[in-house]
Amino acid sequence: MTDTFGQRLRDALVERGPLCVGVDPHAELLGQWGLPDDATGLERFAQTVVEAVAGEVAAVKPQLAFFERHGAAGIAVLERTGGQHVSVVRLRVGRMAGVVPDALTFCFEVAAAGTALEGATLEIEVLSGLAHCRTCLEDFALDDAILLCPCGSADVQLLSGRELSVKSVEVA
Repeated sequence: MTDTFGQRLRDALVERGPLCVGVDPHAELLGQWGLPDDATGLERFAQTVVEAVAGEVAAVKPQLAFFERHGAAGIAVLERTGGQHVSVVRLRVGRMAGVVPDALTFCFEVAAAGTALEGATLEIEVLSGLAHCRTCLEDFALDDAILLCPCGSADVQLLSGRELSVKSVEVA
């Protein structure tokens, strides 16, 4: 049986100590390294850091947002960095985002085929919406797309519920 992520992490902590190196290639840092702020610079930075600490630290944690900002090319760099397999992807989806979680799960499985995401578990946290009524001045929760205040007014402003973001990615 394959060890779980937790077991492998525990073993690495015992062997190499409690250090986790973050890979946070923000634009200013790439510039300080003389690298372009694009997928090419991102990949050179990430590979250099991973190679420098390989076998020396318990874990390497890429900061997903710095890769996401380069779109599909940045995600491809993340997949190649370290050649590791993604085991879990955690998303936050607002009820007003226009995304059906079951459809997203199906599409994820299809899109992940043949990539570092193949076989990964997709965990979706569904977030309720929040709206503000301009008539009674109260905030209220929304569990569906009917923008109607409990006071009966339809003069409402959506405050939250449109979120669609990656919360975290676990690499095996």
